[in-house]
Amino acid sequence: MVAGATVSGGAAGAVSAQGAAHVLGAARAPVAQLDRTRVVSSGNVTVTSYQQSMAGIPVLNGQVSVMAAPGVAPVVVGDGTSQIPAATKAAATSARRITAARAVAIAKTASKTRALNARPSAALAIDAKAGTVVRQVELQASRPPGAFEVLVDAASGEVLSVRSLAQNATGSAKVYTPNPVVVNGGYKGIGRTLEADHHDEDTKKLTALRRQVALEDLLSGQHCLVGTYVEARLGNPNFAYDNGKPVCKGNLNWNKVTRSNNKFEALEAYSQIDQVARYYRSLGFTGSSDVHPARQTVVVDDFPDDNSFYLPSDRRIRYGTGGVDDAEDGDVVVHEYGHAIQDAQRPGFGSTDQAGSLGEGFGDFQSAVNTYITPGLSSYRHAEGCIFDWDGIGGYGGPGVRPCGRLATGKDGIDTFAHAESRCPPDQNFSGADVHCLGEVWSRGLIDLLNSLPLVGGNPPIVTDVLVSQFGYANNETFQQAVNGLVAADTMHFAGADVTAICNEMKGQRGIDASSCP
Repeated sequence: MVAGATVSGGAAGAVSAQGAAHVLGAARAPVAQLDRTRVVSSGNVTVTSYQQSMAGIPVLNGQVSVMAAPGVAPVVVGDGTSQIPAATKAAATSARRITAARAVAIAKTASKTRALNARPSAALAIDAKAGTVVRQVELQASRPPGAFEVLVDAASGEVLSVRSLAQNATGSAKVYTPNPVVVNGGYKGIGRTLEADHHDEDTKKLTALRRQVALEDLLSGQHCLVGTYVEARLGNPNFAYDNGKPVCKGNLNWNKVTRSNNKFEALEAYSQIDQVARYYRSLGFTGSSDVHPARQTVVVDDFPDDNSFYLPSDRRIRYGTGGVDDAEDGDVVVHEYGHAIQDAQRPGFGSTDQAGSLGEGFGDFQSAVNTYITPGLSSYRHAEGCIFDWDGIGGYGGPGVRPCGRLATGKDGIDTFAHAESRCPPDQNFSGADVHCLGEVWSRGLIDLLNSLPLVGGNPPIVTDVLVSQFGYANNETFQQAVNGLVAADTMHFAGADVTAICNEMKGQRGIDASSCP
């Protein structure tokens, strides 16, 4: 079990300035361009992060980290830095740039945004890939609903890219833990198609599948779903992106609320997210290594589409009502919380197809972890690779997947990295494979390790390895770098006890050619 963590300065395992400079010589960028941004200590392991910049302008995706522990040689992880060409260096010092206001106007046109519901930003950044200085414009749109990053050439005003930023759970209540299919042990008596939802109405079967839970960590002195780790609010599908309204009850007893009442989804979301948040802290992720230090606000039943997402711009998770109400499925609830955790660990994470796929894979893995830690389940093996067991009856997952929303078993033909690259459909935001599909390779490997590695202190070590390694991610993390991060984390936290198994799974079985594996 991971020991408690604090901000490191002089913590055990921290790298001195001279030592860091020596280790950072392995990074792609010159050491002089790297500024230390954060030090995270988790037990004896320290992750020191750096941001590449030039002339005071940050480089997009230019993050690199050094992972260190006593008695183990420090290593560079998550290197997203790059060598900057001379022409780009000259552009970084040029005063001839379009204004932020002009860049925002260009970005609104490019993203087809008609109205905003938050102040946009248009900071300068260096795009090493394009070899130019850009305005990195971030928009939160109300018409149509969405959030976008638009890179605008700071000299010419040319739009270089448009990317969606939408990253697609003490009172008491009776909710699904994590959803009715898992509680039931399968689809018998429920149904495997959307008709099983009964248009969000109660049925005797679905009501009976609720389980009594304690709504822990609610803040004292108030009577709403506002807790230490999560606040759950009820939205209005007719007004997308509203802030929702509080869900309150004087005695904090919601035991009579059933799924036909929209408050049910708020109770489900609160219960599931609070469970994951408390579990991670029980592993020692507190202090500087808290994977999500802020209270997470969620708005359930917020729009009529069959979709849910986390928006980095306002740090809220929003759940839709299309098909099965998304927040009625704990898998969906905590998958989206996974995006919030990664954004807290590495702000801006997910800027490329592989990084986005790692994000989707981690979200699916976190759904499996939530099922794994749920007490009283006898059907975990049914649920482990079926992600979104309940919400998936809407059939959105594609051939070979339904009634699951997504599979992490390979039964849909996505079993290795090579399979995914050749068989997954193209992604709408990136030039590579669809991030949800490619992410199945990552979640498959992590779930296999969740089930196979010997427990340490009663807990699966892969959860600790994943969370520690994510502190060292670059915004454009690759699958190979992520495996290297797992190996480094396990080497430093668990003396490398599981490195062979990690490499056998990720390189041998999933086909991820990581340099740290033989």
